[in-house]
Amino acid sequence: MSGKHKGSESRDVAAEAGVSYRMLMLWVARHWLQPQPSGMNLSGNGTGYAYTWPESERRAALLLARLTRAGLSAPTAAEVVASAAVGRTKHELAPGIWVTIP
Repeated sequence: MSGKHKGSESRDVAAEAGVSYRMLMLWVARHWLQPQPSGMNLSGNGTGYAYTWPESERRAALLLARLTRAGLSAPTAAEVVASAAVGRTKHELAPGIWVTIP
């Protein structure tokens, strides 16, 4: 794990994933990503909560973004990400149609 990403902020993760902050927060609201709440966001911007992104959640956000850019719907991409999070490298999208995560 790179220390560079320990405790990444939401805007940094969104930029690295190539998605908007709003999209990233939508994925969090849908429980597809689970960063660690780190207190109230007093800046007046965003959802009202600040998050810390552990390396595993940062990687999940990057994978979710890559899968949606590749054409998967966000809910399907989230299923693939959840499979990858528990160590499964193959996920069946439909009978006989598989996606493999290296």
